[in-house]
Parts: sequence; structure tokens; C-alpha cells
Amino acid sequence: MTNNCQGIILHTSDSYVSAQMAIPGQPKFDSENPGEAEMAECGRGYFAYSVPYHISENGGKARLRHDFRICNRPNLVGQIQTRDRSFEEGDQLLVLSTDKLIKVGNESDTGSRVIAKAAPRQNI
Repeated sequence: MTNNCQGIILHTSDSYVSAQMAIPGQPKFDSENPGEAEMAECGRGYFAYSVPYHISENGGKARLRHDFRICNRPNLVGQIQTRDRSFEEGDQLLVLSTDKLIKVGNESDTGSRVIAKAAPRQNI
């Protein structure tokens, strides 16, 4: 996707994760009923999944495993992906990293993703 995406990743206490990520600044649709080209462009800038996750320890490192069951990228369904997991800056940043090549569509990537912890919501 890109290193400049924005989104929300929710981890539940019963070991599920839901992630919604989008590239900021995407153009608005020209109408309320967008055509296939507009929908395809929108889809290229959006990534989402909801999957069970598992945490294991190996050599003092925490490993996070995602078992892809539901994803808007069909080629990921059925895959298992693992990441090293750590926290930085007083547990305010979640760092997920891998040394394995990950391919999504025509793009491949390795490296780390740093995810900032969201501020607590105020009662509305």
C-alpha cells in the first residue's frame, strides 16, 4: 500500500483484530453512484481485514500471527502472516516488523510498521 496510510487497528480481548487502512487525500466520487473506474481507484487506496490473532514468545521476542479469513484482498485469505511485536515510547507505539517479503497485489514490502496508540475517547 504505502508507508503514509492512516487507519485504525483494533485488537479485542478475545484475540481478534480488525484493521482498516486508507491512503489519505483520495478524491471524492463525482456522483453518488460511482462507476467501476472510480471504485477500482478507491479500492487501490484501501486495505481492510478482520482475523483471529495469536501471540507467542520465542527467544524473548513476542511474535504476532494473523490467520487471514476475511480481507478485501482475496489473495491473502487463507494465509498466515507473522510479525515481531514490540512497544516503544512507554507503550504508546506498537511496532510490527518482519524480515520476510510480503506481496500485496503488484507491491512487495519488508520492514517495520509503527502504529501510534489512539488517544482514549471521551464520553459523548
